[in-house]
This record gives sequence, structure tokens and C-alpha cells, in this order.
Amino acid sequence: MLKWLLAVRLTRLLAGILVLNALHVAFDGLEEKALSR
Repeated sequence: MLKWLLAVRLTRLLAGILVLNALHVAFDGLEEKALSR
């Protein structure tokens, strides 16, 4: 049971990192477009 809980937490953590990474990349892309105008 404890291992399952730990696995869920690790999965959520990884998912959160991936989402933050994706947002960061998206914002960087928007900034580049805004600066290139």
C-alpha cells in the first residue's frame, strides 16, 4: 500500500515537472515572437 502511494506521488511529481517545463517552453516561444515584431 505504501509503495503504491509513493508511486502515485512520484507520478504526480513527474507530471507536474513536465507540465511546468511545457509551460516554460511555450512562454519562451511567445516572448521570442513578441520580441521579433
